[in-house]
Amino acid sequence: NSQILAVPMEIDGLALYYNEEILNGVGGQVPKSWQEVINTAIKMTVRDQSGQIQTAGAALGTSGNVDHFSDILGLLILQQPGASLENPASPQVAEILRFYTGFVTDPRKKTWDVNLPKSTDMFASGRLGFYFAPSWRAHELRVTNPNLKFKITPVPQLTASKPVTWASFWVEGVAKTSKHPKEAWQFVKFLVSAEAEKLFYQEASKIRLFGEPYSRVDLAGEMINDPIAGAFVSQGPYYKSWYLSSNTMDGGINDEIIKYFEDAINSTLAGGDPQAALQTVASGVKQVLDKYTKPVLVPTGK
Repeated sequence: NSQILAVPMEIDGLALYYNEEILNGVGGQVPKSWQEVINTAIKMTVRDQSGQIQTAGAALGTSGNVDHFSDILGLLILQQPGASLENPASPQVAEILRFYTGFVTDPRKKTWDVNLPKSTDMFASGRLGFYFAPSWRAHELRVTNPNLKFKITPVPQLTASKPVTWASFWVEGVAKTSKHPKEAWQFVKFLVSAEAEKLFYQEASKIRLFGEPYSRVDLAGEMINDPIAGAFVSQGPYYKSWYLSSNTMDGGINDEIIKYFEDAINSTLAGGDPQAALQTVASGVKQVLDKYTKPVLVPTGK
């Protein structure tokens, strides 16, 4: 009803991290499209004599060792014309599932494997070319490997003329049961003011690599060229999201829906039919959405 329910103090989402040395080593360019990701990732993938991947081109295709796999899958589905996250039992989503798992199962574009370490660990060790993650992972990477040379760029697009990016960030709101809602909203308004966001960023940057990317549109210009936060801010106008956000640890709507898509990925990797797996996902998604988004009817006692 055109009501403001919550306001973000910062924004975040998925962006593409890339290892500068690996990319430069194959004469690659920063990818703008998914086809460019495939082409370059293949070149960056290095195998030993037994065929095992030693340096992975891109961490895509699995659920168990690809951090933020659900966000990546959500991004791909949102970018796919005709695909729906609420009704995933469609040929369009099945095609996305094949595309995603193909980075493991398709010999023509295999750049990842189920037996590799976690994608964050692989990237931190300098053995991964392309890595999809939110901004806060940059802090971990810098602490784990101060010598790692990496940069961050916006996520690749399926259709350049209609960009879609994936958002995942916390928002501040006021409980309906608050005894002082007016004052609470005034405080929230202060927290998201330009003055407060700048102060938070400055203070956070004193103790870590950088603060949180500004949520305010009028501050975007001040951060757009930042080597780390800039990619996340530049994607701001195209952010979309859904109940596939990783690391919410909500034990509820996100985690439950993610589990259904995780099972579909694993089924496809095991040789199952993606379309059949998505029938189960669709049924599960409906149950979860009904559980958390539909009003509960309370008996009146009449």
